[in-house]
Parts: sequence; C-alpha cells; structure tokens
Amino acid sequence: MQEVADKECADMAKIARSWRYRIITLCQIYLEQGFMTNSDYSQLSEMYTLYHELGGNGQVTDFYNRTCQLRIVPDEDHH
Repeated sequence: MQEVADKECADMAKIARSWRYRIITLCQIYLEQGFMTNSDYSQLSEMYTLYHELGGNGQVTDFYNRTCQLRIVPDEDHH
C-alpha cells in the first residue's frame, strides 16, 4: 500500500513540475508582449488554480501576479 502511495506522490510532483514550467513560460511570453487575450487569461488562471491544487506555489505565484496586471484584450484584437 505504501509503495502505491509513494509512487502516486512522486507522479503528482512530476506533474506539478511540468505545470510550473508551462505556467512560467506562458507568463514570460505574455510579459514580453505586454498583454494577454481573454482566452490567454482564462487558460492561465485555470492552469494556475490546478497547479496550486497539486501543491505548487512559490516562483509561479510571482510570475502569475505580475502577468495578471497586464492589459487584457479581446481575442480578436491581439495583432
């Protein structure tokens, strides 16, 4: 039983690391371009929430908070 629980915890940690990398990468892209679309914001917020449900925190929160301060534009106005 403990072996299964340990493997599950290790798998969740791997998933959290993957989500952390993806969220930080998206935040860096949005910060560089200076805005997000409505869809970008919705997707990023959902990913951030799920990441925290996996036990993630720290550096991602800093990136997320800075990114959420960007201008949000309608999806069709992002050129």
